[in-house]
Amino acid sequence: MKPTLFMTIGYPGSGKSYFSKNISKELGIVRLNSGISGHGIREFMYENKMEGWPENNSAVYGALRYAAYETLGAGHSVIFDASNSSTADRTKLHLLAQSQNANAVVVWLQTPIETSRSRAKLRDSDEKSKTVPESHFDKLVTRFERPRNDEKTIIIDGTIAFNEQLKSFKEQLKNRKKQERSIFTTIIATFIGAAVLFVSILILPLSTFGEGMTFAVGILIVILCAIVAIQGKKGTLREIVYSLSFWR
Repeated sequence: MKPTLFMTIGYPGSGKSYFSKNISKELGIVRLNSGISGHGIREFMYENKMEGWPENNSAVYGALRYAAYETLGAGHSVIFDASNSSTADRTKLHLLAQSQNANAVVVWLQTPIETSRSRAKLRDSDEKSKTVPESHFDKLVTRFERPRNDEKTIIIDGTIAFNEQLKSFKEQLKNRKKQERSIFTTIIATFIGAAVLFVSILILPLSTFGEGMTFAVGILIVILCAIVAIQGKKGTLREIVYSLSFWR
């Protein structure tokens, strides 16, 4: 079975680390965390984990991506516990997963802004769980970029208990895999239909196969193509191409 790179997104205080820590223990997924909140790779890189923040983020996230690359290459799934709030950052992770022939899934912790803000303030009072300064909260919320339609996304309610989150996670992941198998099946059916049409036009004489039958096969192909578009979420060709590229 191919490994999967799960990348969390959400506001500061939305519950990304809470979910990541618990899902890691429950399913045996390797958790990689930057270390601003709780323990993470930043603590191994700097004596004071807030030293140089946020200027040194590029070095920290570069180290995290390298760790993810090696872990996926060893056949283990990874949950990339960080904000991953920009499309550009997530694109790097999608390409990383593709390079290791791994799946890539966005896990979006959806939590109301004020709830996230309250959690962030509470966490700020705990020296062991230092987070971003409150002054940066609104700026980070403004910079947040929603997942594109062609990103495979699982949405988790950040306000519910983990046992409920786990149930939702498993159900959505299962449905995603079913959807991908369905898309693959319809694509294969379309290619078969195209092959039949090719044979009917170029190999068999019209007198043998019949104009009516040729036309019927053509209509069948159009219907199959429509099914492929419908099976692709929201019917976009870009999503079908994305599924073939990053969900293999």
